[in-house]
Amino acid sequence: MRCKNENLLNEIVKYVDEYCSKYGRGPSTTIVAKEFNLSRASGYNYLSYLEKHNRLVKDCGNTYVSKSLARISDTVEVPLLGYIPCGPLEEVFEQSEGFVRLPKEMVGKGEYFLIRANGDSMINADINDGDLILIKKSSSAEVGNIVVALVENQITLKRLKYDSLKQVYYLHPENSELEDIYIDSLAIQGIAKKVISIKDII
Repeated sequence: MRCKNENLLNEIVKYVDEYCSKYGRGPSTTIVAKEFNLSRASGYNYLSYLEKHNRLVKDCGNTYVSKSLARISDTVEVPLLGYIPCGPLEEVFEQSEGFVRLPKEMVGKGEYFLIRANGDSMINADINDGDLILIKKSSSAEVGNIVVALVENQITLKRLKYDSLKQVYYLHPENSELEDIYIDSLAIQGIAKKVISIKDII
């Protein structure tokens, strides 16, 4: 970078800090460039300069995180499993896309993983195609929870409901165009705890 704008460098660091505090992960080069009306190449140059001068840290997935988020003692790596495919959850873990570093206070106690929403079955719960959902591993859930469930050897993300007349649990898609899913049995794999919008990570 031949000529650097120190004010802009400071503003980028401030923006990345705030972004990390809000979303628990860093913005991509594209997001930073768009925020400051830069070309992607210029955005990359600024971010690379800040990384070189130890003011930002490059994280997995070509994102940049604040120094505070990069402190390993304050964060935890959560596996990103990608889109929910068919098959048992044990097989899903073998298809991990890597790890995302999240603040410990966001994750809390227990074992967690991230998945990508696939399709529009949960749009009325503000879960859109491609969004990341933080899931706490659990074999049980309360009625009303959004859960990852294994149904007929397929993984799905739906809201758990209970039909008092039929005395049976069922899965409710948060989309009025789709029907409820009644099954003989289901196995809860985890409970949705937080949604990270795809608009904030591309």
